[in-house]
Order: sequence, then C-alpha cells, then structure tokens
Amino acid sequence: MKFEEGMYVRFKDKRNVEYIRQITTIPKDNRYASIYLDREANYSKGLSFKNVLKASHNIIDLIEVGDVLAIKENIDNFKQTFILGIYEQELLDNIKIKFLDGSLKMVGVLTHEQFESETYKV
Repeated sequence: MKFEEGMYVRFKDKRNVEYIRQITTIPKDNRYASIYLDREANYSKGLSFKNVLKASHNIIDLIEVGDVLAIKENIDNFKQTFILGIYEQELLDNIKIKFLDGSLKMVGVLTHEQFESETYKV
C-alpha cells in the first residue's frame, strides 16, 4: 500500500482502539514515526505503517458498521446536521452512495472502538 500526504488512515493503537486520521507528513527519516497525523491518537501524532488497517483518499471508504458519524445533509437549500450510528451494512451502503453523489457531507466520525472506550456506562 502506497501512502501519500492527505490520505486518511484507519489504524489501531496499543490499546486496540481504532482511530481515523489524515496523514500530514511522511518523513524521509522514519526512526521516530513512519507518518505524522493531523490530530493526536493516544497522545501521539506519529504512527508506524504496521498499525495501519486501511488507507484511502476518500474518508467514506474507511467507515465500518458500528461507527458514529456527524453528517450534514443539504435538502432544498436547508442544511441539517445530525448524528447517525451505522448499525447495519445496508445503511452504510446507502450513506456511501449519498456521500459520493454529494447530498451528504461528513462533519466528523467516531470509530466504534473510540465510542466504546469513551462512553460513560450507567
């Protein structure tokens, strides 16, 4: 897999929590990290290639069943933002189609592992 700046990656940290981040830099000297990310994950902005599960130029390709999305929908010039949990493959397929045709825009994403690790259980 060839990595490029600007690509999105889905990866696991040492606690097996998955994250989605964007690659900002791929250094020539990779003694400390193979790629650098736009936001921290587990207190680090650096990542080794071996921890990458998937990579794509299109963030929608990295979404899996169980993830939580913040989506902006454009209906008749009225922009509505909502939070959606992807609970089945059919829903994920429909979201991908609407994302690719431009009727939906992703504002944010939480992987299901992030959601579970940060959820306060009652």
